[in-house]
Amino acid sequence: METIKNNFMQPAKRLSGVDPFHVVEIMTKAKKMEKEGIDIIHMEVGEPDFTTAQTIMDAASLAIKNNISHYTPALGLPTLRSAIQDYYQNHLHCKVDANRVAVTPGASGAIQLILTSILDEGDEVLLTDPGYPCNRNMTKLLSAKDINVPLTADNNFLVTTTLLEAYRTDKTKALLIASPSNPTGSRYSKAQIKVLADYCDEKEIHFIVDEIYQGLEYESKPFSSAEVSNNIWVINSFSKYFGMTGFRIGWLIAPSTMIRSINKLAQNLFLAPASIAQYAALGALSDASIKVHNYRRDEFKKRRDFLYKGLVAIGFEMTNMPEGAFYLYANCTKLGLSASALAEKLLLEAHVAVTPGKDFSTTHAENFIRFAYTTNVENLEKGLKRIKACLA
Repeated sequence: METIKNNFMQPAKRLSGVDPFHVVEIMTKAKKMEKEGIDIIHMEVGEPDFTTAQTIMDAASLAIKNNISHYTPALGLPTLRSAIQDYYQNHLHCKVDANRVAVTPGASGAIQLILTSILDEGDEVLLTDPGYPCNRNMTKLLSAKDINVPLTADNNFLVTTTLLEAYRTDKTKALLIASPSNPTGSRYSKAQIKVLADYCDEKEIHFIVDEIYQGLEYESKPFSSAEVSNNIWVINSFSKYFGMTGFRIGWLIAPSTMIRSINKLAQNLFLAPASIAQYAALGALSDASIKVHNYRRDEFKKRRDFLYKGLVAIGFEMTNMPEGAFYLYANCTKLGLSASALAEKLLLEAHVAVTPGKDFSTTHAENFIRFAYTTNVENLEKGLKRIKACLA
């Protein structure tokens, strides 16, 4: 038999700039250790430990029972788009036209649609450092350039127009921030969003705000950047506050002049979001579901306060209490190990899984570790005791 040469079986060159998600590697190691009988405390993955609310599961079950199994419009069910409009009106006191809403396969699908619709080869996107790594990778895949704007704990890891002016060029096409943020939990005020929006309008830069953790705010009432300006691209998801990670359903709010382009792209990239997930999402927006989600938000706040106090007592440094999401981004430099070495030590010796900063930063990756308080207080207490004993 003739031997087939597979020299052409090589990945596209564009993939060379895409970094792996290191937290997945840590989780894989942790799961392997668990299979070997080792008890692991998980603080590495940003996934709520609460099961999806029963009201949501009932809505999904009813859709299955009614044989809801066909394509929906590419921008999503009209009823869901209207329900999202109502959610903004009733819970965020923000008027959003349902015609500007596009339902997407998770927030990742929203980011893909937005960046694909606005970026040409060689364009630059201003991204926060630290920040969500997939944003950098998606930018690179589109042959655009990611420009990482370094943030520090001194300004609560928030970007300013002074910083933007230092990194903006004539090739800058977009600014992408998150509020509340992964990994820092930092949150922009409405006034700060307004300043950034005005700056982007003046410089003719697309302003994109990832609000996937909207609803998980602890010191003040939630709001949406959509209230500030109709020119802002807003990303959100049913994964975090609504606890529907596996349903892979999210949405975006587009400037009115861009929704036709988003529709065209969605038709080609996804055809449509999953129909069952959309009907489940309708259940998530019900008053009964919102009550459950707000209770869980209060539980996350208790966990945040407990873990913050415990980590500081051990020797981790944090300048500010994070206002949202479910992460603590802690400086570990005084503990004598790099973040990567410390994360490895904690997993292998203390059996506590955490995420080193190299997933989120290109400037101070080895100084920080992200702790996700997505497990109950009892497990957090156990984890803190293990960490303290390990470092002693």
